[in-house]
Amino acid sequence: WTPAAQEVLWTFSGTGSETVPIDAFDEPMVFHASHEGSGTFLATGLGPDGDRRAPLAHLWGPGSTLGLLNDGYVASAVEVEAEGPWTIEVASPASAPAWDPQAGIDGTGPAVLRIEGAVTEPTTVRITHDGDSNVVVGAAGARTSSSLLVNEIGAFDGPVVLPTGSRILTVDASGG
Repeated sequence: WTPAAQEVLWTFSGTGSETVPIDAFDEPMVFHASHEGSGTFLATGLGPDGDRRAPLAHLWGPGSTLGLLNDGYVASAVEVEAEGPWTIEVASPASAPAWDPQAGIDGTGPAVLRIEGAVTEPTTVRITHDGDSNVVVGAAGARTSSSLLVNEIGAFDGPVVLPTGSRILTVDASGG
């Protein structure tokens, strides 16, 4: 899934390294980055005082990825280090595909999913990954930073707990 044109709130593009100022907002937003260069692409959120946050996206060569902007902090800029052309789209998590924690979902690669209904108590779900590389799964609330649910290399199959208040599930995986 990538945000449809009508769902994108802001689009930024460039070639090479650049710091892009953004309007402040206090909710997590879907961050879709694509890179057409042959080298590295790294996007990092900057707080109002210029403090660097965890990377939003890291790609080597051409590709695209999804993640969350404003994950537990308010960003005032995105710092991009790139070798080649890139595009960043920012969309509301309301535009992300819905996921019911009681139902399964299959996919490959990165994803941002909107959790249907409120997670009113810790909820156990099963996560399975059959890829050879890293799988990272997180859950975020409306105004809280992500809880890391899974960070494994290679195959993973096990129960994890969605924290109370979770509204967004993020997946970064090489396999299914």
